[in-house]
Amino acid sequence: MEDELLLMRLEAVAERLGVQVRYEPCEGKGGMCTLKGQRLFIIDERKTPAERAEVITRGLAEFDLEAIYLPPAVRQAIERHSGADESE
Repeated sequence: MEDELLLMRLEAVAERLGVQVRYEPCEGKGGMCTLKGQRLFIIDERKTPAERAEVITRGLAEFDLEAIYLPPAVRQAIERHSGADESE
């Protein structure tokens, strides 16, 4: 799946889970955090679509997604990061 398409689908999954995705200039890749009780992704706007998708897949791997329909390529991308070491 093309990086841009994967990123769009991952953003849609995050939205369905109520997790906002924001692109801003920041140090590092970015990641998921909680701000005022709301979970959100803050991702460096200078990253490529592939790098942005990686940040979102790592964060979504923390959620129970069994009850949500995901296209097979999206589910595979998330499952690859499920249980992955954050320091990689």
